[in-house]
Amino acid sequence: MKDATLQDKIKDLEELLEKKRAAIPRHSVRPYQLLEIEELEEDLMELIKRKEISHDSGCTDN
Repeated sequence: MKDATLQDKIKDLEELLEKKRAAIPRHSVRPYQLLEIEELEEDLMELIKRKEISHDSGCTDN
């Protein structure tokens, strides 16, 4: 995957994660809400790792 594409996906996931976090009521958190956030965080970490790996391997197909 191209670095630019990975960066776009990372940005999109960060924005979605921030929206999900902001939507959680402070007084009443549902388990599914926490699971959604955890899944987004895992997806984000995976994309960041893939970007780092492609960067470290010298991949320059931008």
